[in-house]
Amino acid sequence: MKLGFIGCGNMGRSIISGILEKELVSRNDIRATAVSAETISYMKNTLKIQPATNNSAAAAFAEV
Repeated sequence: MKLGFIGCGNMGRSIISGILEKELVSRNDIRATAVSAETISYMKNTLKIQPATNNSAAAAFAEV
């Protein structure tokens, strides 16, 4: 299942972290959008997920 998140603020980070911790979905099957360079860096370096380039890209990628 491919998941898309519009925004990766505190709530998005918590949800994604929980999903990854429980190994419910592969990191390769998650995309999230962000505006700030800090959040994009967090997604890449800490969550180890690929940021989506924009909301439309995240929605097109995702099944949920």
